[in-house]
Amino acid sequence: MLGSIGPTELILAILVAIIVAGVLYIIGLKDILGKCKRENRAISPGQVFLLLIPVFNIIWHFAVVLSISKTVKREFDSRGIVVESDFGKSVGIAMCTLFTMSVIPFGSIIPYVWDPVVGLLMRAGAAVCWIAYWITIHKLSERLDPNGQRIQPAGDDRAS
Repeated sequence: MLGSIGPTELILAILVAIIVAGVLYIIGLKDILGKCKRENRAISPGQVFLLLIPVFNIIWHFAVVLSISKTVKREFDSRGIVVESDFGKSVGIAMCTLFTMSVIPFGSIIPYVWDPVVGLLMRAGAAVCWIAYWITIHKLSERLDPNGQRIQPAGDDRAS
C-alpha cells in the first residue's frame, strides 16, 4: 500500500526511476547515431554506453553532445535536409556544464563560493536542460529512418 512506503523505499524508487530514465536516454542517443551513415559519424553508437561509467561520464558527456551534434549535422547535410538548428549542441553543453558545476565543491578551492543550495539549483537547471536535450534529440531522430531516408513530416498522414 502507498501508506506503508517509508523514506528508504521512496529513495530506492526514485533511484530506480533515474537509472531507468538514464538508460532510456542513452538508448535514444545510440539510436540517433545508428540512423546516421558511418561516414557521417563522429562517434560510434556503442560509445554512448561509456556514459554509464561513474565520474568518467561527467567529462564524456561533453564529448557525446558535441559528437552527436556534429554527426547529425553531417547526416542532415548529406541528405539535403535543411534545418535551422544547432542539433542540440547549446542545450546539451548547458546541461553538461550545469551538472558539472553542481557536483564540484568549489568551496574547497575558493572559500564561500559553493553552497549546497546553489548546487541543487544548478542540478535542477541541468535536469531541465537534460529533458530539453532529450526531446531535441528525439525530434531529430524522428526525422531520420534506419534506411537513411527521410520519413514523412509530422502531420502528413498520407501513405507513402
